[in-house]
Amino acid sequence: MSVRVNPCSHISRKHLTGRFQSWTAAACAAATLLFGTVPQAAAQTKALPGTIQAEDFDAGGNGSAYRDTTTGNTGGKYRSTDVDIESTPAGGYDVGWVAAGEWLKYTVNVATAGTYDLDIRVGSAVVGGTFHIEVDGVDKTGPISVPNTGGWQTWQTIRVSGVTLAAGTQVWRVVMDTNGSNTTSVGNFNWLQATLR
Repeated sequence: MSVRVNPCSHISRKHLTGRFQSWTAAACAAATLLFGTVPQAAAQTKALPGTIQAEDFDAGGNGSAYRDTTTGNTGGKYRSTDVDIESTPAGGYDVGWVAAGEWLKYTVNVATAGTYDLDIRVGSAVVGGTFHIEVDGVDKTGPISVPNTGGWQTWQTIRVSGVTLAAGTQVWRVVMDTNGSNTTSVGNFNWLQATLR
């Protein structure tokens, strides 16, 4: 389910010198195009333990909810942002065409403090891509290598064990560090799961 953000719902046209101002309608059209559709899951705090879909990063723009080095959604699916999202053959979506220097932000609420295992579902046709996960600005995982899974849509789950998390609301960032060999991509990302040990 998606929530349509209509920045024009509260704007009324002004009547001046016997004419309605046409700039209001143009501004509304531009604002609607800019804001687009925000999936409900992106607007909500994600509950952990649990699973976070990669495409459900926080609502917001480039530099606040995500960092993407190219304009437009190359995959053309799910959200109107610069993050590249495509459909997966099994259904659902993944974040692809992810390059070093990019990141995705997720606001989460950890129900119970403790030691967690983090599982990340990735796909890649090459080796060498790395990323890390930050919690409130602190690198909690160190570099995580993305293996050659046999293809960009062939999925493998990689695990980072023994990550200590406090309880409460936190800001997580999945940060892309290095591209894979002979490509401009770190890998494709399907989901992230946190499990209390």
